[in-house]
Amino acid sequence: MLRVIKIRMEYLEHPVGLGGLPWFGWVLDSDRKNVVQKAYQLQIAREPQFENMIYDSGFVESSESVHVEVPAYREDDQTEEGAVGQEGAACREGGAGQEGAVCRESGEEQEGAPCRESGEEREGAPCREGGAGQERAGCPESGDRGESCGSPLREKLRSCTEYFVRVRVSDGVEESPYSGTASFVTGILNRDEWQAEFITAEEEADSVSSGSTCLTKQIRIDGKAASAYVCVTGLGLYRFFVNGEKAGDDEMTPGWTSYHKHLCYQTYDVTALLKEGENTLQAMLGAGWYKGKMGFLLRRNNYGTRTAFLMQLTVRYEDGREEVFVTDNSWQGRPGPVTFSEIYDGEHYDARLERESMRFDVGETDPEPGDRSTNTGEADPASEDRSTNTGEADPVSEDRSTKAGEADPEDHSSEAGETVAEPVRRKAGAGETDGKSTGAALNRDWNPVQVIPFPKETLTAQAGSRVGKMEHLQAREVLMTPKGETVIDFGQNLSGRVHFKVQAEEGSEIVLKCFETLDADGNVYTANLRSARQEIRYICRGGGREEYHPLFTFMGFRYVQVLKWPGEVKREDFSAYALYSRMEQTGTFRCSHPLVNRLQQNILWGLKGNFLDIPTDCPQRDERVGWTGDAQIFCRTACYLMNAYTFFRKWLKDVAADQTPEGGVPHVVPDIISGKEEGDWLLSQGTHSAAAWADVAVINPWTLYLIYGDRTILEEQYDSMKKWIGFMEAHSVDYIWNYKLQFGDWVALDAEEGSYFGATPNDLTCTAYFAYSTGLFAKIADILGKPEDAAYYGALYEKILEKFRDTFFTDDGYMTAQTQTAHIVALYFNLTPEAFRQQTAKRLVELLRKEGGHLVTGFVGTPYFCHVLSSNGYVKEAYELLLKEDFPSWLYQVKMGATTVWEHWDGLKPDGTMWSPDMNSFNHYAYGAVGDWLYRVVLGMEPDQRDPGYHHSVISPQTGDAFDFAEGAYESVYGTLRVHWEKGKEDQNVRRLLITIPHNTTAEIRLEKGACRVRAKGLEFVSEEGILTARCGSGQWEVSYLHE
Repeated sequence: MLRVIKIRMEYLEHPVGLGGLPWFGWVLDSDRKNVVQKAYQLQIAREPQFENMIYDSGFVESSESVHVEVPAYREDDQTEEGAVGQEGAACREGGAGQEGAVCRESGEEQEGAPCRESGEEREGAPCREGGAGQERAGCPESGDRGESCGSPLREKLRSCTEYFVRVRVSDGVEESPYSGTASFVTGILNRDEWQAEFITAEEEADSVSSGSTCLTKQIRIDGKAASAYVCVTGLGLYRFFVNGEKAGDDEMTPGWTSYHKHLCYQTYDVTALLKEGENTLQAMLGAGWYKGKMGFLLRRNNYGTRTAFLMQLTVRYEDGREEVFVTDNSWQGRPGPVTFSEIYDGEHYDARLERESMRFDVGETDPEPGDRSTNTGEADPASEDRSTNTGEADPVSEDRSTKAGEADPEDHSSEAGETVAEPVRRKAGAGETDGKSTGAALNRDWNPVQVIPFPKETLTAQAGSRVGKMEHLQAREVLMTPKGETVIDFGQNLSGRVHFKVQAEEGSEIVLKCFETLDADGNVYTANLRSARQEIRYICRGGGREEYHPLFTFMGFRYVQVLKWPGEVKREDFSAYALYSRMEQTGTFRCSHPLVNRLQQNILWGLKGNFLDIPTDCPQRDERVGWTGDAQIFCRTACYLMNAYTFFRKWLKDVAADQTPEGGVPHVVPDIISGKEEGDWLLSQGTHSAAAWADVAVINPWTLYLIYGDRTILEEQYDSMKKWIGFMEAHSVDYIWNYKLQFGDWVALDAEEGSYFGATPNDLTCTAYFAYSTGLFAKIADILGKPEDAAYYGALYEKILEKFRDTFFTDDGYMTAQTQTAHIVALYFNLTPEAFRQQTAKRLVELLRKEGGHLVTGFVGTPYFCHVLSSNGYVKEAYELLLKEDFPSWLYQVKMGATTVWEHWDGLKPDGTMWSPDMNSFNHYAYGAVGDWLYRVVLGMEPDQRDPGYHHSVISPQTGDAFDFAEGAYESVYGTLRVHWEKGKEDQNVRRLLITIPHNTTAEIRLEKGACRVRAKGLEFVSEEGILTARCGSGQWEVSYLHE
């Protein structure tokens, strides 16, 4: 039976708070093979019964099932209600002329959708080989599969409104029933709808304070609310409550961005939290990244001196009325019970400062301890995530600010809050006005707030990848160290918060300190935290059981030292929440080697520990910033393990926003160091534009395009990419690129004693990346239909390539730099003269053997080492490198007890002593980039660059001699791609390969070199360049062969 089993909008299921009309995608399920969608019908309605549809595509002849776009509402061209005809709106590509269709980017009508690669109109372009009868709309070579078919929307989308979606499809054999109902919720769609003002309860003198503030307001709901969505953000960190209940389950909101250029807001469904009559709105604010101590020089107030809060609540009543409530000067504020909270140093909470209007609440949505399942990050229709706000002014409301909203805040507001100690509904008291209170009915110690300016042009809707409490781990054991220190071990290095339960007298103090590892003697070790304290102080209110975990910070830890505790320290009183950005886990890997399986888990936990709103470099020491180089080399691995598109898309906006006017890319994003680098021994040499680091501007958008097949990211980041290439070109000398501070092959083991900088010359690594990024950009320009740019940058690439070869290769084909990394980048970036390719690969193997089979590479060479070996005929050596168990190696860390990936190969030495505490994180994901080799080579799962997003996959596992089996699965935008291979039990030369190809996609199966005697029902293998190759459609396929 043919079914539609999953609908996504902008890579999310049930997204809440979208800033515009999303694209749509769905996954097909069938018990047949070679299923190819021939047509679809997409419907959008205002209610789940689909009686009031605002869009009905009718059956559209198309194979597209991802990135399907709906033409926007046009007042000048509306079809009759209920019509399904598509005259004048045909498909964006591949169909007959597209007269009257609207370009999504420009909003202008366009005639005849051309193939973006050729510029010519094309009708029903056939699928690339392998898909039986698969007529495809669009240009396969260009990768542009975005589809915009059917009549336009029949009405404009409204802000803060939920819409319902369903799809059915036909594959020419059968027609599916309608899918289950999906939905999406809009945020504020137009900036001029913002009426709220940024408000603060802080004074300028509070610039030195890291305490919390609380804000409050009474409102009256006059009738039964049909829906209520709130759009909220803050300068600093906020927690928002309605009648004492926290809106949503996000943490660390609104996240860390380049606030003055790009500030995210979140949307929540608070319908169930409101009641008829009096309601209390409250917020608590903390310093966070905005005004707290951050960066290498540990400076405060990097973005502003006062925290602030912005809220716009849209209530629609069952009788059709609408009312908008906003933050304005009618709110009131006061200090909160969080007396200190900093990203690096921890949090102090005085429960005695809670008022009767506050209560302790653990929160019903928290995962139970021991639940380590990855949260998918898909919004639940009943969750807070579905909140949204229309922002439309209601003439009846007296309680909201009606100003157009150019106000901007710098406010720091807070009251007891969290899933631990949250403000609750306040009882109406003396002095309250009637229904539409303006705040006069607040406790007498509340004070007026101030409205402060902040540019609303920076506000951006954030529907996905918000930080949450994703996993809840129970403490494993309580230890007593040789020094007599009481320590709680959670068994896993993580980023998050300690949660505890306690019953003690009023004024009893609890002091805990989080850290990563024990020293060689088994005692507490905190030197690698540098100045970060990671300390929790809690003063009990007394009178019963209390529970708490920090509200406005996070720690990197496996262990917790108990410095003060009232009574016996019991394991069951302690648990930990792992905090990371909500992303659906998409990739798995398992093999016959237990240490490699543990490495795979360490890579995954390294991602979790460092993808906390931004791609941080470590979650524990006084840094925790978005190093661009780490994010660049790990991007491909991250996109396999989790659906990281939305996460990276958000962060890349700040990469672009923080570029220098010339196009230079900061070392860290958001850029917390430029202008503050004086006195720092390293960064005073330069704060931007290091090779491999700054190339994140090009490489990451390209990677997202390959994995998800979405041109949008290329379009959004195009100007940023072009500026970066231009910067390198402007600062190159005869096509050799170098500039100020370069990290080179950072922390490579071939560095001089006491140096962080590897032995590979900067001119070589810089020029290699100059060539690589320029070549990618030329491809991107071609894909986006920019022939002039494609020609110019293609020619520039050829000049750089020629210069690289002339400069870094001798006439007899040897590299001038005899380092592992020099050979790796030359081979991986295809910079080696073809005549010398095998010679260069052979020399790399010689350099590897010279080190006893060990790598000595750093950040630049390590990610590509195994790839370069296996792609040049050295599969055996690649496996051997992966499986080394002594220092330096990936498995050395595993054998030393690592539960994440370390920053240094020898972070913990064999004798138990530490590498320098100056820079020694035990949760540092970068070297986990080797996971990419496991997935793309051991499993052999690769998207075709000519048809990306795994619409056409290349399956080519390299089985080697080390594993008896390997298996994994990747949840692509089309569905699950799965590979399992195993060796014969009696004959190790026999290979059995099981493959699952998602429906509506095709694949090419390429057997490893030496394969023969192939048996495969329904597949025909032929030799192509010495490799046995077969093409197939969707479904499950089994192949057996002999490997000689």
